[in-house]
Amino acid sequence: VCKDEDLYTCCTREDRCSALECPIGTAHRSDAHKIVCSDRSCDATDIPRCCAAERSCLTYACPYGLTWKNGSVGTLGVCATAPCTGNDDATCCGMAATCQTYKCPSGYQQRPNPAFIFCDGLTCTHEA
Repeated sequence: VCKDEDLYTCCTREDRCSALECPIGTAHRSDAHKIVCSDRSCDATDIPRCCAAERSCLTYACPYGLTWKNGSVGTLGVCATAPCTGNDDATCCGMAATCQTYKCPSGYQQRPNPAFIFCDGLTCTHEA
């Protein structure tokens, strides 16, 4: 029976996109620290998943309460400069939905003050 102490003996952590060096003219997506590479360690095959053109909204982290206009998938806008700045909020970001619009499944109940808790996207969803 393996114990918690065996974790680092038996397993290696999957690399995240933030471990990959993006090519010149591109930059890490702002959510690169959340994206797991396709193999144990990141390599050139992960560039489309991990990196985006320097002026792409995918490289911009929207401020609290805002999220990418088209979510994390699809074609987003282009920032005025590279790197993107707060001046690009209107181009890249939209208001994030709040938990007030989310219907909790059976066995769960809504947290207090749901109007002040932002979801990750323009709408609140549950992905299992």
